[in-house]
Amino acid sequence: MRNDFTHKQHQTEIMNFNEYSNRRQKELIKRHALNQKQFPKNIKIKQTEIKRQYKDAYNTQSHQYKTLKEKIRQDYMHATSSNTREELDSKLKSLKDEQRRKFDTLYIRFEEAVQKMLDQQNIKLNSDQERERNSLNAALAEDHRNLISLQEESYRRMEQQHADERKLLERNIEERLRKLNQQVLSCLLTIEKHYDDNISFIEFVKIISY
Repeated sequence: MRNDFTHKQHQTEIMNFNEYSNRRQKELIKRHALNQKQFPKNIKIKQTEIKRQYKDAYNTQSHQYKTLKEKIRQDYMHATSSNTREELDSKLKSLKDEQRRKFDTLYIRFEEAVQKMLDQQNIKLNSDQERERNSLNAALAEDHRNLISLQEESYRRMEQQHADERKLLERNIEERLRKLNQQVLSCLLTIEKHYDDNISFIEFVKIISY
């Protein structure tokens, strides 16, 4: 009966642990889903910061372009008559082409920076969630091992207690049998003595009767 009770108790503990484990895992899945839902908002904030940085760089380059363009015009106006209008137009065109290349390069770098940020954030989010899943699974596995270990230790103590109780019962039975055997032997000796006494008395009576 005691074994049945312990077995049922251990089954209940395992069932409760499984419910606890499932609840913890569902809570983690729910939290990860919320993180995934908030992810675009966080990305938008970081993307806006990158855009602001590159807009500042664009404005700086635009200012440098306008300053250099004005300097070329001023140099042309103060130069000797040997500088033709075609030469000025050529310089301005070269400056404009160079500026366009710089703007194109800046835009490419902006796109690359945004994509790199997206990749890093995706990797970080996935990595963080994977690490949390692994951590939770490891903790639950450790808790399960500890529970099984406690149950096994409880079962061993119960078995040891049963063994000790059986030994004590066997000793008590042996002691009672020993005392009973002594009583039986004592009774037999008493009966035998009475029998011998009766035989002797009968022999004595026969002798005196003759």
